[in-house]
Amino acid sequence: MNLGIGSFRTGIFNVADVCITVGVVLFFLESIRQRNQSITS
Repeated sequence: MNLGIGSFRTGIFNVADVCITVGVVLFFLESIRQRNQSITS
């Protein structure tokens, strides 16, 4: 699978790579959400 944004392109991107990437993004977003909650509390 060839994925990319603009002129940036990746080579082979298999299911495991997609799962790891999605997990890292979700982890990052959750950590930001929790940090914002602790600041406002």
